[in-house]
Amino acid sequence: MAEDIDNFLNNVTNKNFSDAGKQFADMINARLADRLESHKTVIANQVYNGIDPNEEDVDLDDEAEGQPEEESEEEVADEDV
Repeated sequence: MAEDIDNFLNNVTNKNFSDAGKQFADMINARLADRLESHKTVIANQVYNGIDPNEEDVDLDDEAEGQPEEESEEEVADEDV
């Protein structure tokens, strides 16, 4: 992808707008195809698996649950006694 963007920018800089236009269209079509495929997956999960697309959002509190909690100073002090 980065190589495509570099080639596109080089063509624009060199005023080769014909090739730049084709490259731009190809890049946009690729992005749209990826988004369409992603959306198809969401719709299929919703229809066939009953998965609500809003429930798949990751909550920051859920991510923190997987990590060990740090002990507070009070808990450390209680252990020393």
